[in-house]
Amino acid sequence: MRCGSAAPTVTTNARIRLLLLVDGKLMGSVLPSGSSKEVFLSVAGESELQSV
Repeated sequence: MRCGSAAPTVTTNARIRLLLLVDGKLMGSVLPSGSSKEVFLSVAGESELQSV
């Protein structure tokens, strides 16, 4: 399935480490709604990343 008109993404099967925290809780945690959130994102790849 294609989404939009962007060119296909080329992948290299490189490993990427991702840490996503919202209010200090790991991705997938249940958080209360209605208040502002603090987001922390850390990304590291086997080589330089072009974009995140």
